Amino acid sequence: MDMTADFLSALAVILVIAGCLTAYLIRRGMTGPVSYERVKRQGGGPIVGEGTLNFGFWTLQSVGAALARAGIPADSITWAGLLFAAGSGWAISAGRFGVAALALFFSGACDALDGLVATLTNTKTPGGVVLDSTLDRYGDFALLVGAAMFYRFNTTMLALSLLAMHGSSMVSYATAKAEAIGKVAPGGSMKRPERLTVLLVSLLMSGITRPFWSPADAMFGWPFAMAVALVAVLSNISAARRLYFVWATAGDRPKS
Repeated sequence: MDMTADFLSALAVILVIAGCLTAYLIRRGMTGPVSYERVKRQGGGPIVGEGTLNFGFWTLQSVGAALARAGIPADSITWAGLLFAAGSGWAISAGRFGVAALALFFSGACDALDGLVATLTNTKTPGGVVLDSTLDRYGDFALLVGAAMFYRFNTTMLALSLLAMHGSSMVSYATAKAEAIGKVAPGGSMKRPERLTVLLVSLLMSGITRPFWSPADAMFGWPFAMAVALVAVLSNISAARRLYFVWATAGDRPKS
């Protein structure tokens, strides 16, 4: 039963993404590429470029419009995103990677939809921005706590899960510190969209290959293990670059 649920959950997400991508490519071929101001502001990265982000926002436009018409508050969508992230973390801790992928897919969608709905309904506030940023940190924490629990008997992977947790927080922290002194943090990998994408793809791969492995196999969930290691290494490198930038430029003063 677990194996079937994992496989079907991963397959459902893959089919939805494939269908949306097909529609997007047809639309792009007919009218040209799309571009969104939010994507321009946050920028792409070496793993998830602006083209991928534009595809994601294009896909969610109609969903966001429907939620706005239904009167769903943006803050409620933000909280829903946290609940889905917590559910994904729980599924990861139990080795239910396909189910975790499905929950993470919805969590990531909520992360984009809350800002979209706030913009469409003209209800974007500083408090909502703070809530969104704060719950994003808790969502990241929930995912990687799930990884740490799953790998609790594997010293190496447990350490990598904790490093990934730390690095994820530090990337956001360093970026916020740069903004606090009026600077733009240097680009790099493992911003939140990239972390979620890497983890989602690895969970989908782990879920779709679930019928070929039993939890006792050493290769069980190997794509997810590789993704955790990748996030652990790249997020800490990226955070270190940002923090060095903040340290090196914090004493700068504008010339009079």
